[in-house]
Amino acid sequence: MPTSINGWPVLDDPIWGDPRAKKAIIDGIGTQLWVQRDCWPLFASIVRDYDKAINKVRISDGYDYRQSRTSGNWSNHSSATAVDINPDAEGAVGTGPLAWWKNRRRGAKAAKIRDRYEIVYWGGATECDGNFNPGWWDWMHWELKPGTTVADVKRVIKKLGIDENGRRANG
Repeated sequence: MPTSINGWPVLDDPIWGDPRAKKAIIDGIGTQLWVQRDCWPLFASIVRDYDKAINKVRISDGYDYRQSRTSGNWSNHSSATAVDINPDAEGAVGTGPLAWWKNRRRGAKAAKIRDRYEIVYWGGATECDGNFNPGWWDWMHWELKPGTTVADVKRVIKKLGIDENGRRANG
């Protein structure tokens, strides 16, 4: 069975019912999230934090059966362990001089979210196979770090008091 860059199994096409995937609307935000079932509350919570602290979330893309755009490996999207937030405006297409992440305050807020969820990377670092070249970074991209397990995901969900709808008990 192939694995994605972060070591999670690549999912079969969930449209045909892969039980490891979950596709649901994040209530209160209205965007759909399609990720690995055990990770759904974690990623929904990240999207909620982003919506509250950085920018209104209109789109959140998760599962995509494909290889990485920067390497020959399977993308973390293919294992449904990565999410792109507002890819139409804040991802690779948003790299101009007024790109949101060039605003220090927004970048600091995104880094704070990343640090809160200790098992995630922001910016697509592993999608680039660990190459921290900003030219390859995708600032909308959030993913599980390599070596993260289901037990790690459940531990962080419990630690942060995240419920099944992705709401943190403390905010």
